[in-house]
Amino acid sequence: MSGQPCDRFEREGLARMEAGLPPDDHEIGCSTCQSAREDYERLGRALAELPPIKAPEGWERRVLDSLPASQSATGRLSWMPWALGLAAAAAIVFFIWRLDRPTPGPLSVRQQVVATSSGRRADSAAVGDSIRVSTQGGSGEVRELRLYRDTTELVARCPGDPGCAIVDGAPRLTFVLQAPGSYRSLAIVGPQKAPEPAGALDEDARAASAAGASVEMSRAVDVE
Repeated sequence: MSGQPCDRFEREGLARMEAGLPPDDHEIGCSTCQSAREDYERLGRALAELPPIKAPEGWERRVLDSLPASQSATGRLSWMPWALGLAAAAAIVFFIWRLDRPTPGPLSVRQQVVATSSGRRADSAAVGDSIRVSTQGGSGEVRELRLYRDTTELVARCPGDPGCAIVDGAPRLTFVLQAPGSYRSLAIVGPQKAPEPAGALDEDARAASAAGASVEMSRAVDVE
């Protein structure tokens, strides 16, 4: 006997456990391996009870960088409590991080007329006025605004066009009305960039929704 603790579970048993296989003959007869399995199973149950969370970017690298430069392959008893403690602490930190983040409300889009000489606002405008479009709510890191004329002509995008600004992480589009027609905006919020527009409001909204984004249309503004 070498007097060193058995590390066979980490080398062989852990892979079997993750694959859903039962203990082998060695593990059944080895109290150290049995204890290791119980530790991992207890940790797995605790993590499974946590709600879904999004870990901060780069957390894997920060955890690996914090590990000692070398570890004995047979020193399970020396590093096992530390590893379990680190995993539990990380789970608690992630859970608190999730609670601190406000839950976004439903996606909404606001389309406002900024009058120049007409003096009119709300649902009508004149050539030379501007439309200011903003959005709030919705869940997703990628946000886009698109403005259409007569539902078939895409006339502006944000991000992308000179009238676009990002305010508090959300796009805001200001567009000078240069032609009469009926103008409507489409807000798109999702986990990834929406498909490139085909040019028609309804078609683009369906494509973005099919790609997993939330979409919302504004009311129409008639420009004379």
